[in-house]
Amino acid sequence: MAADAVLSTLGHAWQFLDSVPIRKAVFGGLALSAWDHARSTKDVDILFDPAGLPLHAILAELGSAGFRAKGRSAVIRLDDAEFIQVLYEPPEAFMQIQVDLLIASSEFDSQALSRSVELPVPELGRDLTIVRCEDLIVMKLRAGRLIDRADVAALLRANRDSLNLDHLSNWLVHFKLQRKFRESWSEAFPNESSPVCFLLAVVGQLVVRTAPCGKSCLAGRLCV
Repeated sequence: MAADAVLSTLGHAWQFLDSVPIRKAVFGGLALSAWDHARSTKDVDILFDPAGLPLHAILAELGSAGFRAKGRSAVIRLDDAEFIQVLYEPPEAFMQIQVDLLIASSEFDSQALSRSVELPVPELGRDLTIVRCEDLIVMKLRAGRLIDRADVAALLRANRDSLNLDHLSNWLVHFKLQRKFRESWSEAFPNESSPVCFLLAVVGQLVVRTAPCGKSCLAGRLCV
């Protein structure tokens, strides 16, 4: 089954990364179940900090562990991201699973790794480090696909009482994701105002505004 092949690939990739002194955390579809939203996924997503290790050395080790580049080059560089994209075929699976190893290159990535938590993965019989729900929400909103936004709504429904709203709102503002978050919140909770306050740029002044939720927000904060 595809789900078994994905989990087997995750376990193998994690075992490989355990042999390298780097920080790492699962994100993407496989991280959803850790936050009470399980759905099928066809690939493995891991955020990692190479910690000064040259990429060519990591690629060589990946090759020796049975991973191979999906395209002409295993290293993919986009405007705001760099990652290693490889394929792996678990024994007797007769199918290849894609593994995306996202290279931590920003303050958000670094914080997401620092905030990540070890949680049990019963299917693998071990604990893995998973990005926290707030960071997964930000990652999903940045990806912006329909399935990602549906995932955000499901994560909000399952975790609304335990979210760190201050941390979440800071990064939503940083990446200009307020509108997308508001839409996902409306999908999760129709007719409810978003509880997240977003800091407005008010030049050197503290202002008080009455938010749509009925709260008075200091320092230029406005619920949206």
